Amino acid sequence: MVSISNSPCGAPRTNVMTPTFFPEANKPFGPPVGMDESQVQTVHAYIGETTHGNLDGCIFVVTAWQPDAEELRQLMLGNPVFLTCIGGLFPHFITTNFKNASSIA
Repeated sequence: MVSISNSPCGAPRTNVMTPTFFPEANKPFGPPVGMDESQVQTVHAYIGETTHGNLDGCIFVVTAWQPDAEELRQLMLGNPVFLTCIGGLFPHFITTNFKNASSIA
């Protein structure tokens, strides 16, 4: 999900990576409870359940984000990626590979 606004006044947010479709996506991932599409955009997601390891049975969500040219330049300079969670989401990690993203535990 991506925040539509970055202020209480609802000003459009344009300074974030773009959520993007990926072949493994199997469901839309919408706003958390208490928010709606006017606040948070629904994005393509892979929603799965772990089947092994110490996290067996846990639900996980994978989304894909496409950096623009300036964001790529910042990454090439060694700048970090920042992750913001809205709505009390579960723990996250970031990777550039779906196989890594969906191999949990």
